Parts: sequence; C-alpha cells; structure tokens
Amino acid sequence: MSTNPSIDDAVMDTTNVAQHLAHIADEVTFATEPQLAAALLEGAHAAGVRAAFVTGDEVYGGRELRTRIRALGLGYVPAVHSSTTVATHAGRTVTVKDAAGLIPANAWMRLRTGSGTDWAMPAVQPDDTPDRHDPGHAALLIRRQPARPPSTAAGAQARRRWPA
Repeated sequence: MSTNPSIDDAVMDTTNVAQHLAHIADEVTFATEPQLAAALLEGAHAAGVRAAFVTGDEVYGGRELRTRIRALGLGYVPAVHSSTTVATHAGRTVTVKDAAGLIPANAWMRLRTGSGTDWAMPAVQPDDTPDRHDPGHAALLIRRQPARPPSTAAGAQARRRWPA
C-alpha cells in the first residue's frame, strides 16, 4: 500500500511515478530521440512526403535508426562518434577513428568548405540491412582538418619574444 494517498498502488513502480506526478496520460510512453526520429520519418513517408536522404548528428547515427531509414528506401548521412566500430571489406573491425588512419594520403580530397577540409569516403560493410533487403553499399564520409603551419604574424611574434 502506498504511503502517499495521492499516488495509488498502480503507479508506484518507478517508471510510472514521474509520469503520474506530471499528469502525463498513460498512453504517452518514453522514446529516445532516434526512436522519435524514426516514427516521424515513417509517418511522413506514410503520408506521401518523399526525401532522397536523411542527415543528423551523432545522436541519430545508431544502427536501429539507420536500419529503419533504409527500410524506407532512403539514403542517409548521419554523424557517428569516432569510437563507433565498422567492418572493412577486408573483414577487419576498427573504430571510425582508426579507419581514418588507414586511408592513404593520396585518397584524401581537399574541398572548399569554409576553412578548407580534407574528405575521404572508404567503403565499409553495411551493418544496418533490414530483413529481406539487399545489403547494398556502405561507406564512411570522413572529414579532417589539415594541419596548418603557424601564421607568419604568430611566428614573427614568437621570434621577437624568444630570440634563438
């Protein structure tokens, strides 16, 4: 029996107490941001809204959402954390950060994106193929900031301050 008469026994478990105290209807359930995104995309698709691809930050880069996006026939380019693991076509499992380190120097392409960024797109094995779908193709789109020499002004300032 509840020690607080305003909360009956039906809502005493910890998953329902906050919902009850906040006067949230029982039909409303918790969903993560990727689950909410998938529901929105699936609802838009069912309503006839079409898109070529989906983008998102690291919160949306998980396998479950990517699989649901592929099931809708959409392409995607979500950000993933550098510690995310991928399988190379050679069968080696590496982190995205380590995959970037495997890219040969001549495979990076400089594109004019603000301050100048190098890009590479190595192929990886898909890990998000929906049931009864062709595995298709998967790749990482990796960017890196090239190392920059110190500016001439900063170098001159350093030489004045600390002569050799």
